[in-house]
Amino acid sequence: MKKSGSNGSKSEFARQLANAGSIGIAFVLALGLCLFIGYWVDEWLGWHPWGKIVGLIYGVAAGLRNMWVMAKRYGGMNENDSTPPKP
Repeated sequence: MKKSGSNGSKSEFARQLANAGSIGIAFVLALGLCLFIGYWVDEWLGWHPWGKIVGLIYGVAAGLRNMWVMAKRYGGMNENDSTPPKP
């Protein structure tokens, strides 16, 4: 016999794991897109390492911002408030 409470904790764990995965994917996509744009600017204007460097900086900044916003959303924090919710 299965306990009825174990199924709920498994689904909660799966939901949290999916949220963590989406945060990581959002960071990698922002970084990759900005690096691609930097590479394209390098090829188009001939600024060879500067486009990629600027793209990397913007990509890291955009990825960290995405991670912060998503962590606040999944953690139950209000968009305008930086304090965590009370249990």
